[in-house]
Amino acid sequence: MMEYHIGTILVGSLKYDFLKNIPDYDVFNVEGIVQVLNYKRTGYGAEIFATYNDKKPKMSLLYCSESITLSDESEQNVDLYFGGRYYANKHMYILNDPLSYVVKKFKSRYVKAVDLFFDSACIHIVRKEKIDYFTYIPLKPKDIKENKFDRFKSLKLPELKNGNIRLDNLLKCTKDFSQKGNDLYVRREVVKGTFQIIENVDIENKTIVIIDDVFSTGSTIFEAAKTLYEAGAKKVIAIILSVNQLTESSIEYKNLKCKVCGSNMRIRMNNNTGELFFGCENYMEHEEEKNTGELIPGMNALKKKNKFEIYEIIDLLDEF
Repeated sequence: MMEYHIGTILVGSLKYDFLKNIPDYDVFNVEGIVQVLNYKRTGYGAEIFATYNDKKPKMSLLYCSESITLSDESEQNVDLYFGGRYYANKHMYILNDPLSYVVKKFKSRYVKAVDLFFDSACIHIVRKEKIDYFTYIPLKPKDIKENKFDRFKSLKLPELKNGNIRLDNLLKCTKDFSQKGNDLYVRREVVKGTFQIIENVDIENKTIVIIDDVFSTGSTIFEAAKTLYEAGAKKVIAIILSVNQLTESSIEYKNLKCKVCGSNMRIRMNNNTGELFFGCENYMEHEEEKNTGELIPGMNALKKKNKFEIYEIIDLLDEF
């Protein structure tokens, strides 16, 4: 596995407590490991779409379930589906991770890869069970006042719409809040009572899918799910683009370097096509050679640059 740079494989069901350190692959049995080693498993859906900007077969969704406590102290389960991993600004992988870059871009513009992922993931859920509503985390009052980009309203969702299914606005945000830099307790307190059901919307005994872009502690999505359950929803399912990864490897990570100026190469997006590529901070200023690179060859170069090498296998010869 180290030789082929596959990384980590979880065999079994993903637990909620493991979300901050998701493996590269999750499989249910030994046959699944064989599929990974033979490159017959392509990885998590949103990561695949972000990398290839197109539909690829045999992608997977991360899944787990968590219970939430309602105001009357009763409990309800929320099914959680995730598209892949997100690395925040200070993480060592941030220069080179397609999905993390796409997540950030999606906050201010339409991104085709995000649209394809949510469309495919929602269709997957529709095939499993009857869904009454698809909805999303709404903008905050300040964002609406400042006419901020409404990322979820930008989604086209072609396959979903072909089935006469649309994305409905069921929730409204009643106050401004920020989760940046807060610990788990503060995040849960800050978001309490934030959401209300839109007037004249009946969700009694309905199954609802709600989408969001980043899952860190779950405070926002769980508060939204709580609001839906307390308004009479029968079941709430969440589809989230990415999960924030809060752990790092102790192994030094090596970035690609610009041949012209020696600075770090990082993922960038072509504003016209939406395609990702590698370029340094100064690539537009290199008069003779801009030195940009295509995404897939760049990712392969990173794998080669960061490949583990085994010099001696001594530990296997130890006697106890």
